[in-house]
Amino acid sequence: MIQPIASLRASTVRRRRAPRTARRGALVVAVIFFLLIGVLLGSLVLNWAHLIVVQRTLQGRADAIALAAAPALIDSGALTGWPLDTAADFSTAAIVADQYREANNDGGAASLRVAAADLHLSAGHLLNKLGQPDAANFIAAAPYDLL
Repeated sequence: MIQPIASLRASTVRRRRAPRTARRGALVVAVIFFLLIGVLLGSLVLNWAHLIVVQRTLQGRADAIALAAAPALIDSGALTGWPLDTAADFSTAAIVADQYREANNDGGAASLRVAAADLHLSAGHLLNKLGQPDAANFIAAAPYDLL
């Protein structure tokens, strides 16, 4: 006897369908997997944001140290007609920079502190005053106009 097509489809679908508990287990595994991926991505975003904050804070502190030490490079003897004493000016600027670094390292986390070993002063001048202070445009020699 020939069976109608509708009854064949219904019996085939019933036989191929997985049990309900197996589908629930697959859904739980998928949810746990995607939650794990979400937590990992969230931790990467938080870590990246922390790195940006640390970089900006340290750059601001380095700029403040340079601005605090720069006035010490002005040779007061040259302003009054005495001979230039750039070595003394540079050592005074280094002392001022280190004092300012120590005074400003009191606040904040350890990762936001400027270490003494990380403080390198290079006084010099720019070849092109309108250019960027990079290695090609910077000369570490008098007259000092850049720290």
